[in-house]
Amino acid sequence: MELYKKYRPKTLKEIVGQTQTITTIQKLLHNYPHCTLLSGPTGVGKTTIARIIANHLAGNSEFDIQEINCAEVRGIDSVREMIKQTKYLPFGQAKIWILDEVMQLPKTTQQAMLKLLEDTPAYVYFFLCTTDVSSLLPTIRTRCNSFQLSALSHIDLCSLLKRTCNAENAKISKDILSIIAKNCDGSARQAMQILELVILAEDDNERMRIVNEYDYKIDTEEFLGYLLLYKPEWIKVAQTLSATKQEPEGLRRAVLGFCNKILITNANKNIQKRAASIINAFEMDVFSSGLAGISLKCFELCHTKGGLNEK
Repeated sequence: MELYKKYRPKTLKEIVGQTQTITTIQKLLHNYPHCTLLSGPTGVGKTTIARIIANHLAGNSEFDIQEINCAEVRGIDSVREMIKQTKYLPFGQAKIWILDEVMQLPKTTQQAMLKLLEDTPAYVYFFLCTTDVSSLLPTIRTRCNSFQLSALSHIDLCSLLKRTCNAENAKISKDILSIIAKNCDGSARQAMQILELVILAEDDNERMRIVNEYDYKIDTEEFLGYLLLYKPEWIKVAQTLSATKQEPEGLRRAVLGFCNKILITNANKNIQKRAASIINAFEMDVFSSGLAGISLKCFELCHTKGGLNEK
């Protein structure tokens, strides 16, 4: 299991940073509002906080909690289905919907949600998670209790990374942890992803190379390209594929874009050759084969001799 999932907080007390927000939420738990908007940069805990509160409200009844990726489910029919489902009583204490990437919803779908958010049954709760509040209709925002999460501080990230290293029995220097914390823009998820690569490295020289060469601006999907390039281990690649929220063709293009950038900017010939081989493997679209096509390409690359990890 990926580190950021393995050590994902299970309680509000385990959340790193966001002290003021967590304090406010804890005060509201006895009479929690039915519509919550959690906004902030990627990887700072929006969905994690929503899940923790949802479990509390639902009495840990997982059947009553639905998580929807709005980048994939965007139509009005989805809202109509939610309206239908709200009429049924929960198995436990509450029925809950967590809408991730809610800024991806078209305006027409957002408009269809207005009545749902306004006339919410007493046992129904909604959590809207977004990195871009401005993309939501003002009428959506006014129907929610809003919490703005911030990027994690350097101190908080270093503490998180150190704690994770101790749990994994991994001896990583403070200098390396500090570089990770400094460059990942306050994102706990990205910091944990980079730490995972560092832990896999065999010595301090390779660890330092990873943290210095890593492109800290890449998104979660491009991280797959980084794994294929530097750490083509199938188990790690498979875990990343399982976690992705990107549709297959978009994922293929993200990997292509990342590897093309490496090909034309990196002077290391071995890295250039590896990037070229990945580009070649991902050249054809996957409209027909979907995620299975992506998985097959990745599997073949991970088991092809000549990778950067070959001795």
